[in-house]
Amino acid sequence: FYGTYLAETKKGEPVTRTKKEAFQADAVGAMHQLTPSHFKRMHTFRIEWQPGPGGRIDWFTKAHKVNETHSIEGDGKGTDWVKAFTLKDESLSSLMGSQIPNEPSYLIMNTAISSTWGFPYDTPAWCERCYDCSNSTCSCAFNPGFCNMMRKGVAMYIDHIRVYQSKDDSAHVGNPHTMGCDPPEYPTREYIKGHEYRYMRQPPFGFYDKLPLKEVKAGGGKCKVDNDCGCNITTSDSDPNETEPD
Repeated sequence: FYGTYLAETKKGEPVTRTKKEAFQADAVGAMHQLTPSHFKRMHTFRIEWQPGPGGRIDWFTKAHKVNETHSIEGDGKGTDWVKAFTLKDESLSSLMGSQIPNEPSYLIMNTAISSTWGFPYDTPAWCERCYDCSNSTCSCAFNPGFCNMMRKGVAMYIDHIRVYQSKDDSAHVGNPHTMGCDPPEYPTREYIKGHEYRYMRQPPFGFYDKLPLKEVKAGGGKCKVDNDCGCNITTSDSDPNETEPD
């Protein structure tokens, strides 16, 4: 839903959004209804990105097929990829005159799971509208269960994120596959050099930057036990005290 005004939800929709929680969507995204088991065990999701003219973004989730037309999702038994949503490039083009970006980009995982939509809660007229969980008078201003969640704490665990890129240019509908942040089709480094002021922080948002590009620091840490590197480790041939991931 890019460039879409998400108004009050209608009866039967999987999410509940009031008039006060309506908003303008200025980013590419999709909503998908989860099951209770999604909050109790690990699940795998997938997104496929085909940028440029004719491209598309596909969101997938794991489920297992009961028959040719029905799948069950979220019970932890899923082995089949089920497409949850598709956004085609022509949809963006006709709606906003834009395309799925194919310029060099960062990968930022912006993920959220909730049983309610937005904050603050759409409070009744008689509510004090205070936001203090220690004050019982304020309970009417919070979504049900919000204060209990804040007291007990809640966590969403991400086990791994894997990024693959096809070596076959025919799998890419636009330009050939590129690696790095300065491909020939988009000379990013030259552009930044010509517009340095756009990439340097200025008060009041931060101290003056001397340069727009900063050196990327390598970690240099050593793996001593499996948990250090998230994998099985073996001793290096060159240094018996240094270990490398398998």
